Amino acid sequence: MSSTYKYKILVGGTQKFEKIPFLDNSEFEERDFIHIGISIKPIECMTNCGDSYLFIFWALNRAKRFEFMTSSFCYGARGALLYLDISDSKSINDVNYWIKSIRSSTNNISIILLIYQSNVKQKEVLDEEINKIINNNDLEYFILSSYRKKNHKEKKQFFKFLIQK
Repeated sequence: MSSTYKYKILVGGTQKFEKIPFLDNSEFEERDFIHIGISIKPIECMTNCGDSYLFIFWALNRAKRFEFMTSSFCYGARGALLYLDISDSKSINDVNYWIKSIRSSTNNISIILLIYQSNVKQKEVLDEEINKIINNNDLEYFILSSYRKKNHKEKKQFFKFLIQK
């Protein structure tokens, strides 16, 4: 008999809404992201056994005016997805901010780091910095092969990881 599961997943680490890689952001509402501090997108996955998994992604805005709502937005989350753009040194600060915010607002949920490079000609984040963040915060991570590619293999592994976690 097949079952249905729902998981709330937080999304953070990117300040530029239009540049959310990996997830097709065509259904995220930019006006919500700017005005209420979040945009929500459901993605349904079916398994070979017929089970249905509904992942509800909450893209969070780091703007100062929304900070007081972070703990409310984090309530009930089963995991978090944080973006690290190795082309932008500020991305490290964003990731560290979200790790701290999420850890203080949840019961130690799994945090997955998605590492990508928005500008292939520029790398500002060192591998040592990435490894330090991963090891010091007990993070899982996925490396996206290219910002523009579809990353079907990585997406399959990512959702499989979420289901098994």
